[in-house]
Amino acid sequence: MLHFFIHSLKENGCAWVSRRLLYEAQVKSGVLARRFPARPWQEREAACSISNEAGPENHALFAAWKQSSACFWSDDASPDGSTTALHGVLGDDGLAALRDAADAVLAGRTTYFSDLAAETGFPPDWQLNPFTGGRVDDALHWSRQPMWSPEYGDIKYVWEPGRFAVAYLLGRAYRATGDERYANGFWELVHSFYEHNPPNTGPHWKCGQEMALRIMACCFGLHAVADSDATTPERFGRLIRIIATHADRIAANHVYAHLQQNNHAMSEGVGLFVAGVLFPFLRRAEKWSRQGQQILEKEARLLIRDDGTFNQKSHNYHRLMLQDYLYAMRVAETNGVEFSAEMRALVAKAVDYICQVLDRESGMTPNFGANDGALIVPLNNCDFTDFRPICQAGRYLLDRTRWLEAGPWDEDLYWLFGPKASGASRKPFKQCDLSTETGGCYTLRGESSWIFTHCESFTNRPSHADALHVDLWWRGLNIACDAGTYLYFAQPPWNNGLTGTAVHNTVTLDDVDQLNRGPRFMWTGWHDARAQRSGSGSIRIWAGEHEGYKRLPSPVAHRRTVTNPAPNVWVIADSLTGEGCHRATLHWLLADFAYDFDSDGATVKLSTSQGDYYVALLPVFSATKHTACSLVRADKEGTRGWISRRYGQREPALSLSLDVSANMPGRFITTFSGSPPTVDRKRGQILISEPEIQLTVQSTIDRVSVTDSRQETAIN
Repeated sequence: MLHFFIHSLKENGCAWVSRRLLYEAQVKSGVLARRFPARPWQEREAACSISNEAGPENHALFAAWKQSSACFWSDDASPDGSTTALHGVLGDDGLAALRDAADAVLAGRTTYFSDLAAETGFPPDWQLNPFTGGRVDDALHWSRQPMWSPEYGDIKYVWEPGRFAVAYLLGRAYRATGDERYANGFWELVHSFYEHNPPNTGPHWKCGQEMALRIMACCFGLHAVADSDATTPERFGRLIRIIATHADRIAANHVYAHLQQNNHAMSEGVGLFVAGVLFPFLRRAEKWSRQGQQILEKEARLLIRDDGTFNQKSHNYHRLMLQDYLYAMRVAETNGVEFSAEMRALVAKAVDYICQVLDRESGMTPNFGANDGALIVPLNNCDFTDFRPICQAGRYLLDRTRWLEAGPWDEDLYWLFGPKASGASRKPFKQCDLSTETGGCYTLRGESSWIFTHCESFTNRPSHADALHVDLWWRGLNIACDAGTYLYFAQPPWNNGLTGTAVHNTVTLDDVDQLNRGPRFMWTGWHDARAQRSGSGSIRIWAGEHEGYKRLPSPVAHRRTVTNPAPNVWVIADSLTGEGCHRATLHWLLADFAYDFDSDGATVKLSTSQGDYYVALLPVFSATKHTACSLVRADKEGTRGWISRRYGQREPALSLSLDVSANMPGRFITTFSGSPPTVDRKRGQILISEPEIQLTVQSTIDRVSVTDSRQETAIN
């Protein structure tokens, strides 16, 4: 623990450590429980500025809202808009899918993390994890709620319905169909939450971000069903009490979210900003909107890098961040509020980045970094893994043009910008080789395939120990994958068990992670890394090196080079420079295709929907003591051979590993190809006969080259 504390001081600074320790002391001493006392809902919870008007509070609030000039995302997408435009965007199949999903909610089926369904009844039990059957103690103050317990498991399963994501679904269904069942369903959820979650009691008051996401969802639901007969003063009054009390709680306890240095603070900023802007008649509305805007400006400068990467090092959290900002920026635009040019420029760069790492054929991005299943503004029927909606909406925000062809992802444009947006002209956006030196994210694009890799010198908290991990995409298929996250809180080995080096597509030395594990999500021993590009003739080369294993008793440097010498061929060379005997393990996590595995030749044939694809491994070491090649699918005892693209769900994958015990230096060669490779270990060669070209990958301990009929190119 002392080792971790010293590293935390070094890497985070005394100010951050001091503030974090003070906050934890407030939690444990009961200070927060006294500052935010558990209590019942109060008669005048909303504390509105129209208290002198005649009539009950609910009617006064309702009248003030109706008379307010505040506008949601656009006049065209307001409650009095026509459903015809929505029908045009959705089509018959999309409309049917939307109705089916909304009907399932009303029938008592709750979806967790966009895909995992459970029969919970309607409204759901807000304190229940239906997958364990355990309930959170709803009489406990939020500061005393643990994130995990043997009874209810991971608290995120309890939080998920409380994010009110179904408000988007029911609101969309009501606006598309005019069916009052969906509007009534929204108000039933609001009433149930109000009845079972009094202020500061239970799990749904624990996290400011969760409350902010609830505010955002409730605001959308309210504006979607505003013209419904089900929207009454009494129901509105109950909702506005929830929003106002949530905003007060966030405004008074923002320090924890800021200390996280991640999406939490941004989401809290959005919640405060929209609560203040959309309900200006509330007493503290101006304070909320001003504080929210300040948070959004500050966190953008702190967390969005100049190269467009997000300091949380996660593509799913990158999407969450962009949805936060799109939500807030549209509310700002329609209400005459201006964010700074600096913030808008940073968001624009973040949009460019996510478009560069999109696989257009599948709509997916590499499953990079932490992935908690968050999809905080679900405005379409697309799959959770589809990033085309955020790319389309983000590009439209920048220049009011569309990048992608028409598709179900255009529904976001309708809601955010109105019906004219989905018919806007298209503007090309070129995906090219990406280099983000600060964020350490790189791509290399070939004719029919591309790679993504991570090589970062850490200046803020790492997410995964994944230096030099490579994702490979071929014809819309994620051939070499990132394992993802699965669960943040669970029994070993699944307690955040997919963050380590061994499950990533890189080299592990002596079974040690590239970083030192700390408690929860913390890593220490942040290392430096370097990347460069070069080329010779028609061959482009990317190279990266990290120093994570310089801390070993016998230090080793790991350098990886990647090149694409032919349309269907990738050559990846891993050079290990150092002294002493080490156990070096090269790992590749491959998608779960039918396969043929030759352990002696260290080759795998994958039978995919786009044709056969091949992987070959070649070790080049001197004084080798042990060599073994293995392939594991869905290991029942550990984390090998699993992938998690959605939180709480894991699927089988193929874990290909080449394990060598030998003296350093040495290297591994990996080839991916559309034609069968021939591996000759004695000569240190891999031969690949592609259409119209023959490739020879030749390696010694000192040199790697690729030769075709035109040239020989040294790549390492």
